Amino acid sequence: MNKRFWLLLLAISTPSLGGNPNSPVTVLLDFDQPYSSLSLAEMEREASAALKNTGLTFEWKLRDTVSPDAEFKLLLVFKMKGRCAMDLVPQLIDERGPLGMAFVSDGQVLSFGEIECDQVKRSVQRILPRGRSEKEERLYGRALGRVAAHEMYHMLSGKKMHSKSGLAQARLTADELISNHMALDESSSAGILP
Repeated sequence: MNKRFWLLLLAISTPSLGGNPNSPVTVLLDFDQPYSSLSLAEMEREASAALKNTGLTFEWKLRDTVSPDAEFKLLLVFKMKGRCAMDLVPQLIDERGPLGMAFVSDGQVLSFGEIECDQVKRSVQRILPRGRSEKEERLYGRALGRVAAHEMYHMLSGKKMHSKSGLAQARLTADELISNHMALDESSSAGILP
């Protein structure tokens, strides 16, 4: 990754919800390996839906499609690590380790972080339908979206603490990552309303 690019992002992307609350929050995704377009679309839809009670709207962009001189009112950046697509061969199950993280510096939550695609995949793989199917890719995308929404909550609220329930809780189970509905609880949403 271009070190200069990340330093520039650090300088310009400190979250601030002051100003126009109708401006969309730009979420920039930087993939280091191939990804599934279907899972990506579901991730974007799920994260946006999970955070709809905040009153914010989100505009999703891929890093390689953004010009170097692009400007954003509010920018969140995710390094998407690993292969963000379901694999044909099942991986060994190891659910240890974070699914994602928002970076912190000097006690302040920054507006960029990482999503560990392979770790999310390992977490939900045992309960997903078998076979490389559209449904499997969509459910995997839903899980990625919930991990993204969790980290976006930290970035937008500036809070390192977790809630007792909902997407802002400290740990999400495989079932919670792909269940039919999950969102921030009301107390968490209130912390980032514009």
